Amino acid sequence: PYEAAAEAVWTEGIVATLIPQKEIGFLKVEGYATDVFFHASALQSSEAFASLAVGATVSAVVKSDARRPDRFVAAAVKVLRPPAPYEAAAEAVWTEGIVATLIPQKEIGFLKVDGYDLDVFFSASAVAAPAAYASLAVGSTVSAVLKPDTRRSNRFVAAAVKVTDNADSRPPLKKRKLKRKRASSEQEGTEDRRKSGEKELGKKKPALTKPSATEDAVQTRKRKKQKKRPKSTLSAGDSSQKKKRRKVVA
Repeated sequence: PYEAAAEAVWTEGIVATLIPQKEIGFLKVEGYATDVFFHASALQSSEAFASLAVGATVSAVVKSDARRPDRFVAAAVKVLRPPAPYEAAAEAVWTEGIVATLIPQKEIGFLKVDGYDLDVFFSASAVAAPAAYASLAVGSTVSAVLKPDTRRSNRFVAAAVKVTDNADSRPPLKKRKLKRKRASSEQEGTEDRRKSGEKELGKKKPALTKPSATEDAVQTRKRKKQKKRPKSTLSAGDSSQKKKRRKVVA
């Protein structure tokens, strides 16, 4: 870990973003236009980085980035206080919403609230307890205190979040819809088969009609004519030779 000099200036900040896969994060420090970058090696130990949470208050030694002069990095980071849940005032207005997105790696999420065009951002620190955030699921109904985002004027954030109905306690909506569709389709199929069976039973088979006397007589005449006409087995060459023989005899 980076050892700060005795004359180093420590600045207080708040953890804004964490990316555990890359072991990096960003701090929100007053007086800096952009978030301050920090690496896990800037902390006292790897356990300290693993225990970090968004919203925690830290003390850091901030210096300019050698590669990008317009950026700053935290060379040393000390955890001062863990994130405290937001205490809503007595006159705060609670609005109901549904969890639309969850990003557990960053411990953040977004709510779908009626009357708001864009999804409302919330952090794990806004939930009553870390266990409550871990139990959250997409589709859960929550109650939240909304306030404008100080960094983006067209956005809103949830300062406090209370879970009112967890989606894990009931089957997903898609599965319930599929079950209903299957049941209705099976009922329709049995009804169609029953109706088709009734139709087949109701159909009358065509009656067999006997041929009339005149038709029978015509058929017998045709058969007699065919018997009287013997089929000639002689070819064209054989018949010509027979004719010649007759002429010679004559």
